[in-house]
Amino acid sequence: MQIKYSEQSILDLDSIIQYISKDSINRALAYVDFLKSKIEILKSSPYIGIECKHKKVYHDCRVYIVDAYLIFYTVHESEIIIRRVLNSAVDYRRKKI
Repeated sequence: MQIKYSEQSILDLDSIIQYISKDSINRALAYVDFLKSKIEILKSSPYIGIECKHKKVYHDCRVYIVDAYLIFYTVHESEIIIRRVLNSAVDYRRKKI
């Protein structure tokens, strides 16, 4: 399986870098690398995340929780599309997934 990032998920990761880099750019980049390494796990275990409806998000997607972040994604036959990467403190139900 291949992992693809939506345009919005790339913007989400950029926002995470911008926020953490206020303290340390090195820490920000390392943290996003950490998130991406956890996302890579989806290649071998694509159904590790729970269905979005269990988080009151009514889209055909799954959510994988990593640290304080919710990774919203969809599974297709040959690829996994990362749709959003949101901090769990954000009201994700008001965000476009």
